Amino acid sequence: MFRVLSQLSWFFKQQKKRYIIAISLLLLVSIFELTPAFLIGRAIDTFQRGAMSTSYAISMIVLMIAVVAISYLLSLSLIHISEPTRQEA
Repeated sequence: MFRVLSQLSWFFKQQKKRYIIAISLLLLVSIFELTPAFLIGRAIDTFQRGAMSTSYAISMIVLMIAVVAISYLLSLSLIHISEPTRQEA
């Protein structure tokens, strides 16, 4: 397996920028995918303490929608970056 990777090292060097961007986006998408669970947990804890106000609930909903939208956009950009470039003949 390592022999194949060493034979493909020229390709990885050529596409180094694309792989760095893709790995960075994968890390960001992973963080944003975990954020809704964290926000829901905080909202449940706040509700159980009886400290949830209407403004807090609305801000959590807006924040949740924003996180989902950002996660979706990052996923789209990751798909766009991972597609091979098409060269016209």
